[in-house]
Amino acid sequence: MGGRVSKRSGPSATEPVKQEETFEDPSKTASPARASPASRKRRQPEDAAADIETPAKRSRLNEAAKDTEADTPRSRSRPRPRRGKRRAGSDKGADDDKNDNPATKPTKRARLTRRNLAQLDKMNRSNKRSKGSKGSKSRGDTNTDATTTKTGTTRVTTTSTTSSGFDVQGMKNGILEPEESKPPANLQEIRERMAKPRESASPPASEYECYVDNVKHAGTESTMVFDVGIQLLKRHWGNGYYKSMNQAFTAFPKDVGFNNNLSSPQPDFVEGLAMREYMPFPVDQEVPGAVLYKDSRRSITLPHLAGEWKGTGKDMTRAAMQSAYDGAALVYARNQALDVLGTPDKPGHAEITTFTTDGSHINFYAHYATTEDKSGKLQYHQYPVESERLVHSYEEHKAARRSLRNEQDHAKTKSYALRDRLKKHWGERREVVNEAVAADKLRSKKGKSSKADDNDTGGLKRKASSTSTSSRLSSHGEDE
Repeated sequence: MGGRVSKRSGPSATEPVKQEETFEDPSKTASPARASPASRKRRQPEDAAADIETPAKRSRLNEAAKDTEADTPRSRSRPRPRRGKRRAGSDKGADDDKNDNPATKPTKRARLTRRNLAQLDKMNRSNKRSKGSKGSKSRGDTNTDATTTKTGTTRVTTTSTTSSGFDVQGMKNGILEPEESKPPANLQEIRERMAKPRESASPPASEYECYVDNVKHAGTESTMVFDVGIQLLKRHWGNGYYKSMNQAFTAFPKDVGFNNNLSSPQPDFVEGLAMREYMPFPVDQEVPGAVLYKDSRRSITLPHLAGEWKGTGKDMTRAAMQSAYDGAALVYARNQALDVLGTPDKPGHAEITTFTTDGSHINFYAHYATTEDKSGKLQYHQYPVESERLVHSYEEHKAARRSLRNEQDHAKTKSYALRDRLKKHWGERREVVNEAVAADKLRSKKGKSSKADDNDTGGLKRKASSTSTSSRLSSHGEDE
């Protein structure tokens, strides 16, 4: 049939249609996961039903969004994402924060699903391996180095005075219990000194009643020392004589026999002279154990009295053990000072005193050291001298208070006497040293002068001999 055939412009039907490639700006192209609210309203019901978000679908959308952003080149018009604080638990390291690469940042916070947690754990392991290959230490490496350092050094475990093993370790170190200790040679002298009447007046009955009331309410050691101790102890005004409460002997030498594998002594009460009162004698260098505290010119030095306090109803047996340890430390320091002087105490003579009290009772102990005949090991004795009651009656309270203050006076007298002897000994030794140095200088000076005289005499002799020789030669020439 002769119908009119229209000519179609462009490629033939059999040829494929070439589509023009277009590039769209990623910033203007909305991702499927970020549809606007208006577009959500225009969706068809079937599309909305098909677009219900499930956990699995949400994970696939997140991964698809990551791939799309990674493949899409960055545009200049695209705003730089704000840098926020790194969340705790994020797998980003310090290098990622510095580079600030947005391609590695997730578009939204991932949910805590099993799959995401497994992927996070895998990324953390890979980061640790990469850091270890770069030479940086991971947390595991640091722990390993610390363990190596600990095993490479010697660490001695010490037993505290409040732990259960203190009594046994003290026995091994030669610290005797009161039942095992022998009476000192001057026991009668000590008892007479404690009972000696005092010149000051006794406290009134009203003060005693106040003391009894304070003891009933003193449940702790601190309360006992503050409320009760202030009524029993004597105050020393000036003269470089001080007291210290519940402070460890930080400057005391370790492992000297009685304190092997034990922590430093820490009595509730100790009093003595300050270190600066011994100057110019270098007591911290010459006498081991004399200075109690580190880095302090006011540190108590060579005390002769210490005490242990316990709250009402507390363990007085533990206080006696601690008092034995305190007394052994004071005996050791005094013996070291006497070794410097070259005049030790008489055998079995006690000059160190300690006391223990719970406010209701007070016990006094005399301390000294003896040497075993077989092994030569020192034994530190703690012999009970007196035990007095403080709240039973007013008269007994005055007697116990008098005993304590008499021992304070005795300890102060012994501290000053020992200090004066050490300073005198140091001065005499310095004079001897100075005289020896002066004698050496004089001898060296005389030696130099004698050498000079010998040189002068030899020169004169040589000159005389040369003169005589020349005269003989001249006379011989005249004869010829």
